[in-house]
Amino acid sequence: MSNIFSLTFRSSAFIIQFLDYWNTRTDLRQLFNQQQLPDLPPPISGDKNLGKNSPISLNLCPICGHKRTNATALTSSGYVFCYSCIHSYLIKNNRCPITGFPSKLEQLVRIFS
Repeated sequence: MSNIFSLTFRSSAFIIQFLDYWNTRTDLRQLFNQQQLPDLPPPISGDKNLGKNSPISLNLCPICGHKRTNATALTSSGYVFCYSCIHSYLIKNNRCPITGFPSKLEQLVRIFS
C-alpha cells in the first residue's frame, strides 16, 4: 500500500514539475517574440554627394571627421568610428550618433585590417 502511495506521489510531482517547465518555456518564447528591435538604418550607397570631406565617408570617422584610428564598429547601427570618439560619445549619450539607436559600450567591436 505504501509503495503505491509513494509511486503515485512521485509521479504526480513529476507531472506538476513538467507542466510548470512547459508553461515557463512557452512564456519565455512569447516574451522573446514580442521584443521590438529597432529598424536598421539604410546602407551607405555610392551616393555622389558623399565626398572625401563628408562625415559619412567610408574612410572618415562620422564624429571627428578625420581618418579613422583604431576603427571600431557599433553593432547597434553598423557604423564605424574612431575608438576614442565613439567611446567618449557613448559614455555621455548612450546612443548611436548617426541613428540615435540606444547603445552601450559592450556593443563596440574592434575592426582589424
